[in-house]
Amino acid sequence: FYFANGRYDWDEFQDWDSRWSGFGGVGYQFLEDEKWNLRGRAGLGGNQEMGGAEGDEFTLEALLGVEADYKIKDGHSIAFTNYLYPSLENASDFRNVTTFDYIITIDRDKGLALKLGLANEHDSATPTTSKKNDLTYYASLIWQF
Repeated sequence: FYFANGRYDWDEFQDWDSRWSGFGGVGYQFLEDEKWNLRGRAGLGGNQEMGGAEGDEFTLEALLGVEADYKIKDGHSIAFTNYLYPSLENASDFRNVTTFDYIITIDRDKGLALKLGLANEHDSATPTTSKKNDLTYYASLIWQF
């Protein structure tokens, strides 16, 4: 399959004020049955940090990712993703984003679900004055249509 994605982040606690990123590429469905869904992705893109200590900075990056979903029982599932973003400009710089989610279906007919999760982002290029790992937790109400 083919994919394209974009993202905008605003975080006053980072060494940048805001960041946008965009990627496109190809993916492969390794496994899909009634319990498991396993996919891989590879692509190219970049991210633009604005308001950082080093000024506005654009970085070309590759994307390598894996996504896994497992249905525990009817209405309950877990999901894991890991995306590696190696810099195409400096071989020692990379970002790595990992998520783990527990998803509970509230109303299947209306497409409502509750998602509880953890996300960790590691940025090797972060200045030494900032933390390189950013662990967050979240709860989301999902409406699928």
